[in-house]
Amino acid sequence: MTKNSGTSGNGSVRKIAVIGDMALDFSYFAETSNERSVETGLTVEDVRKYNYDCGGAANLAADIASLGMPCDIYGVVGEDIFADILEDKLKELSVGTCHIARQKDFTTFVYHKHYDMMGNELPRYDLGKTNKYDPKVLDGMLEDLCRNIGEYGAIVINQQIPNSIHLDASANEFRKGLSKTLENFNGSVWVDSRNDIMYPNSSYKFNLVEAKAKTGEDLAQKAAELFLKRKPSPKAVVITMGKEGAFGTNGTDSFRILGINDVKKTDPVGAGDAFLAGLVAAQVRGLGLKESLEYANANASISAGVLFSTGHPTQVQTQTLLEDPDYRYNPTLAKDPRLARYLDGTDIEIVNAGFEHPKAGEYPKVAIFDHDGTISTMRHGWEKIMRRMMVQAIAGDRFDSIAALDLDKMYSSVDAMIEKTTGIQTIVQMSQLIDMIRDYGYVPENEIKTPLQYKDEYRSLLNEQLKCKYKRFEEGIYNVYDLTMKGALDFLAELGKNGTKVFLASGSDYTDVKYETHALGYDLLFTGGIFGSVSNLSKDPKKMVMGEIIKNIDADSSQVVVFGDGPVEMREAKKRGFLTVGIISDEHQRFGMNPAKRERLILAGADILIPDFSWMKILESHLGWRK
Repeated sequence: MTKNSGTSGNGSVRKIAVIGDMALDFSYFAETSNERSVETGLTVEDVRKYNYDCGGAANLAADIASLGMPCDIYGVVGEDIFADILEDKLKELSVGTCHIARQKDFTTFVYHKHYDMMGNELPRYDLGKTNKYDPKVLDGMLEDLCRNIGEYGAIVINQQIPNSIHLDASANEFRKGLSKTLENFNGSVWVDSRNDIMYPNSSYKFNLVEAKAKTGEDLAQKAAELFLKRKPSPKAVVITMGKEGAFGTNGTDSFRILGINDVKKTDPVGAGDAFLAGLVAAQVRGLGLKESLEYANANASISAGVLFSTGHPTQVQTQTLLEDPDYRYNPTLAKDPRLARYLDGTDIEIVNAGFEHPKAGEYPKVAIFDHDGTISTMRHGWEKIMRRMMVQAIAGDRFDSIAALDLDKMYSSVDAMIEKTTGIQTIVQMSQLIDMIRDYGYVPENEIKTPLQYKDEYRSLLNEQLKCKYKRFEEGIYNVYDLTMKGALDFLAELGKNGTKVFLASGSDYTDVKYETHALGYDLLFTGGIFGSVSNLSKDPKKMVMGEIIKNIDADSSQVVVFGDGPVEMREAKKRGFLTVGIISDEHQRFGMNPAKRERLILAGADILIPDFSWMKILESHLGWRK
């Protein structure tokens, strides 16, 4: 965020006020012990760790302050220890707390969140849902707001609980007074409510479930358009769609913002608050609706990456993500194969018919290929090897004693991680393995290995499989076509004959890829060079190759094509405007379609999908490469 039109007369950024339901999140993680209560005979839950965090309006205010925006919070708490903890947390996060009202005979809202050591959330225990508001306390808080309203560039209304300050009958007069105050407010007003509340001069943010409940529509655009017709007339409506992004409209302009992919496990709790915090902060800084939505979307994505807590993204984190986001494309098409459009009589799916074609009769100047699963089938089955290796690493010495159900959940977590990270460097996958080892807590901290050590373990197991295949190749049992995708080598040769510079960019180790391509005899087909992982988290080979190509070759983006069966190469190519051809390859039989790859390749930005390279002559004609 760089604009600063939301400033006060002295040039400083104007504050944001949050008015709503303050709560304390109290989370604890417990494991059922062997101990039983002497008095009741019930089992004892052994709490291994716990933490406090801001909830409700307090979390929203914390998110705003974390973005470097001065923020005050207005809300009611009790005269209890929970209010003390909550106020201390807010002060730590630089939220202005002098407008918090303390009320006698009022219990601070507390969400007691209980997790087992596997990270599964158990039934929640809430405090404060029978509170009634003292009109005198609310009158004083409203007077306080009116005295300070000139300091604010935006006011955010938060409603989260049934007996909210914005809903409960005991706060009717407060709401009437607040409405009159908002009518003449010169800044922006945003309302985030789980129930159906309306304030004048306001814009509204909902998630898709809330929007459907309010309008009956389950499509974001239609729901937003219907809500704009409400009275008093909303100034803008924004509907968030979780990992699929958001839609926003002010009645004149409408924008669909793509979701951002995250290869790590995510937790949506608090992401809605982070979205609204980013949206309001960006608008107070002077950004338009589209730019504010993009900023909010990135802020929410970072928040969702924080597990078992709401998370408070910083401005630096959000700006950094916006510099290089991995968007999720065509989510509806990706989920529903019935919507697929194929070239007549073929298995070639056209996802994006609007890509730019090179000149008729010209092959692309550059082609970039992934290796494993795109050209080579040598490592087919690597997922099973990594799966077992990772589960054993997570369980440690307790692998043989863990309950079958818990072990099954562990396998599911590893499967989900492998699915999300297919195509990235192995060293990155092992870094995520360490996070999972810590999350499960079976292995003592001093016994956890480095990412490189875990990678070496996996590589050693994989090499046992590769040795067998190399031996059979040397003995003549296998030939090179038994170990590569159908039509791949012929197509590589054809590209070279037609003047295309061909690059190989793999997430596997460079030494392994170089050895394999040379041993099988097709390394010279890569006239642009062979690139692989050097076990450096900051040096992804696919990103590096594509970045260097666009800098150093005399070709525009329409003259570059990328082939791969993984999302990494698709996303990196999409960012640069290259044509993306996803290979939904069945590596077991080396030809035909693996439907499991379709969704992730479309989400990553594939323009075209093919099962294998036997379809390339038809596709070349469709693309205009052949005369």
